[in-house]
Amino acid sequence: MCSKIMPIFEDLLAESITGVVISVTKCCHHHGLTSNFNIIKVLQDAFHIPDDQLHLFFRCVMSLTTHDIMLEKLESYKKPTQSGKPRRDRFEATLPGSLLLQALFQLGLMGPLEEGLCSLSEDHIVYLSTNLRLLTQYKLSFPHLLSQ
Repeated sequence: MCSKIMPIFEDLLAESITGVVISVTKCCHHHGLTSNFNIIKVLQDAFHIPDDQLHLFFRCVMSLTTHDIMLEKLESYKKPTQSGKPRRDRFEATLPGSLLLQALFQLGLMGPLEEGLCSLSEDHIVYLSTNLRLLTQYKLSFPHLLSQ
């Protein structure tokens, strides 16, 4: 089943059918299929991330943004605001992206995830962990987890 669905991850993500991608990733963990399927490579291809840009894997998955769009956003962060202050390097986190990353961490696939997470500034990590919109979505989707 996994081998039939993984080739269409890009199509599923493009159509915002992220639940299937997350479920397949969790299925790989549940059935110990990490050695048979390189899910990182499948997602890398789905997000169009070249091998020499794997440090952006974490950002692309968390925001569900393709590599080329992420590069455009990173360029825009270099431009100062209208008031002349430098822009903060922040990308939007999405609930499905966060859940997909969580499933990848559960698989023990640390390589590009760890590199991407470690490349974030302290300010950005605080921003992501206190993002009220994301926390509210998470609470609405998983109230039983937050009531414990």
